[in-house]
Amino acid sequence: MNIAAHVGLTNHPVWLETFGDVLAVVATRYDRAIEDDEITRIHQEDCAQALGLPWGGDAKFERNDNRANYRAIAALLDRDRALFDVGESDRERLLSYTTLNVAVGNTDAHAKNHALLHRADGAVRLAPIYDVAAPPFVFDGNLHLALRVSQVVYQPDVKLEDLVAEGTSWGLAVPDAERVATETLERILAAVAECPATDRIAATIPGYVATQATNLLQGKAAGAGSSASPIALMDRIAMPGRA
Repeated sequence: MNIAAHVGLTNHPVWLETFGDVLAVVATRYDRAIEDDEITRIHQEDCAQALGLPWGGDAKFERNDNRANYRAIAALLDRDRALFDVGESDRERLLSYTTLNVAVGNTDAHAKNHALLHRADGAVRLAPIYDVAAPPFVFDGNLHLALRVSQVVYQPDVKLEDLVAEGTSWGLAVPDAERVATETLERILAAVAECPATDRIAATIPGYVATQATNLLQGKAAGAGSSASPIALMDRIAMPGRA
């Protein structure tokens, strides 16, 4: 999440804090607004809801319900964008999210981990990225993407051309998709060098992310030439409850 913030894909702080003997992730809410000391809620709808997927269960994963996919999520975005609107579109931002998820190994980026914010003026916008982690290190080493990237399921096999193809399938022009994916990867590399980390995290995660981002920028598969899998590195990472 700190890498995502450095890349510019979220503006809400996330940090680790200990409560008693429990280590927890603390995240500030982005679906709230404060004005004159009044807190109001901004309605959030996760993309599984927006796509009409069954509540509960695992329909949020594409392997369980093929309606859960990036192209369907992209189709929810930019419906009120006018020809003369300037700045990044939500579809471009979604491609940045997808690129970051591949680069950091976030294989758990399912439909419920993408959301829409419904503004008071009726506008619907893509919510900031959230719940970004590296499940290959902590959840049984899962390397299969929750949502496919241009039909690629195995995260280490994804290439830059797959990210571009995914974006163009949403209606993005090829040069725009190439620009978004490339610039996101370049910002990820810069963020890896800037984000603070504990000594044990610094010895593993940054190198893993930097290697994958570099591979993608060079047109290689994300996991190409990796000398150690995330599973092999797990014992070197300080996790809650571990020495």
